[in-house]
Amino acid sequence: MENEGAVTDLVPVDATCTMVSDVASAKQRLAELQDFVKQVMVPGEDYGTIPGTTKPVLLKPGAEKLCEIYGLAQVCEVTQRIEDWEKPFFHYEIRCDLVSKRSGQVVGSGLGSCNSLERRYKNQDIPSQVNAILKIAKKRAVVDATLSVTRSSALFTQDEDIVREARGPRPAAHRPAASKPELVPETARIISEKQREFILRRARAASISERVVEDHVATTFGCTLTTLPVEHANMVLAWLAELTAPEPGTNG
Repeated sequence: MENEGAVTDLVPVDATCTMVSDVASAKQRLAELQDFVKQVMVPGEDYGTIPGTTKPVLLKPGAEKLCEIYGLAQVCEVTQRIEDWEKPFFHYEIRCDLVSKRSGQVVGSGLGSCNSLERRYKNQDIPSQVNAILKIAKKRAVVDATLSVTRSSALFTQDEDIVREARGPRPAAHRPAASKPELVPETARIISEKQREFILRRARAASISERVVEDHVATTFGCTLTTLPVEHANMVLAWLAELTAPEPGTNG
């Protein structure tokens, strides 16, 4: 007599992982993405290059363009929040859901966080940076979700501030030399108006708008160009130089 609870029939399980689309279709989608990046996205505004990284970094404007072309709406929610005004200490974690505008379904999500103990906020007035901290957390979530859902991680890596934080500070010996003496870090903590104008002149000469420079400074250092610490001025100049460097094999 068989036990009443015995299993007499086993359902075979196929443990083999199979592709859900054919190779030709996958190649076509990748080619379409590459063509969109080449024809529509703007270097220095939608994506940029950080020395030491193997792929361009996707910036928030570029993520927004990718979401638009793929018909995705961004829905962001703060999932963790610490606001201690006494210490002061601020931490935000944000989830970004990407919703298909055609079906209304969530097709993917990304997480991003930022806190006031990050290196960029050292020696800064933390309470005045709360909005910047929140925005950077949101930006990181948006970029994370976009890279995942659009499968664009084959072309881009996470945003520049993530790369910079992961690599840590560059040794002083490898930091770019100042173009003018007034940009060498001295006792002043914030750049002068003359130094700010010098950076903007460099940007204008390279056809890079002031808005793009301000966005870069805000997302990378969590401040405005007016309140940029002197020690970061050379990093902004190096970023501008990297964006305007001639392509290999070209004159200029």
